Amino acid sequence: MSEEQKNLEQIIDDLNHTVQKLSEQVEQLQKEVAVLRENQDKPVLNPAIIGQIGGFVLGAIVLIGIFGDH
Repeated sequence: MSEEQKNLEQIIDDLNHTVQKLSEQVEQLQKEVAVLRENQDKPVLNPAIIGQIGGFVLGAIVLIGIFGDH
């Protein structure tokens, strides 16, 4: 076997290893995409919703304070 053939075999082995790594990463990404799709319809608390909830709570506290003393 010539030196050039050995080099080519090493390159092929390296490429096969790289392809295997990429394949594993693709599988992981597919799993993550599946989880994201599964969770996309679930409600998420975002800052606007949290702000509205806080406003309701403060409003309720004010009303209790106004009408609670009488």
